[in-house]
Amino acid sequence: MAFRGNELLAAFDGGIKTIICKHSEGKPQPENRSPGIHQHREILFVLKGQSEFPLNHKIFTVKAGDVVLVDRWIAHCARYLPSDRNLVYLWFFLFPSRVMVLVHQVDAAGKVSYALKWVEIASALEPVISRRWDELNKLPPEKALENLELFMKEPLAMLLDELRFYLYMNRRKAEKIPRDRGIVNSIQRIIEAQNGRDCSLAQLEKFTGFNRFYISHLFKEANHVSIGEYIKRVRMKFYGSAREQGLNYKQIAFELGFKSTSSLSTWVRKNKAKHSVPHPG
Repeated sequence: MAFRGNELLAAFDGGIKTIICKHSEGKPQPENRSPGIHQHREILFVLKGQSEFPLNHKIFTVKAGDVVLVDRWIAHCARYLPSDRNLVYLWFFLFPSRVMVLVHQVDAAGKVSYALKWVEIASALEPVISRRWDELNKLPPEKALENLELFMKEPLAMLLDELRFYLYMNRRKAEKIPRDRGIVNSIQRIIEAQNGRDCSLAQLEKFTGFNRFYISHLFKEANHVSIGEYIKRVRMKFYGSAREQGLNYKQIAFELGFKSTSSLSTWVRKNKAKHSVPHPG
């Protein structure tokens, strides 16, 4: 699907309707839903449809025009639900010193696809948004909710405006990343965003639409390291940060795609010397 920016972003032409954060009041979350946990911040803009979104062990009904703030290390929606239909989600990923964007579409049959894939924009906005978010986190929950729009509404509107500007300039200049570099960049961002989980060559074939031997060659040629080694490095970085945050092994194993904590422990013991991470207790 081509990203029809003007059409889909029209959900926010009248401004942001509701901002949801970790302190917002929601319904209790069913225990059988597996959360996602990341060391980076994410921001969801709902462009189309309505769905139930898990955040901080609560469920929120989100609809077009709403924004969800997903803070670091806060449990949230790991995968789309079987009941999700006719949705368009705009995601901003706040990595250190850069902001990445993708747009997911869920069609009438529940199939998920990219409408916009791993675009980097507005790196100068990352410290602005992070500073506002950090200040918001210093407030007690009640005060944070009272000041949520004051602290975050304008920076969030700036993100949308920057995306509109990017789309406009991209059309005007018709500038594109060379195809091969674009494929490699997409693979890297997919691995980073998913902490290496579900990033087998078979999955990356589906994500990119290119043969696994071709993408393996491109990746190794561009980065002088294999896709497997890159996944290992991303996993190790997340593991070290998660240990510092006090996450238990069950949470870490899930986020990294291991079937059990013993599998995680074995993997860490095998790689800890090379990557200098804490040994499982």
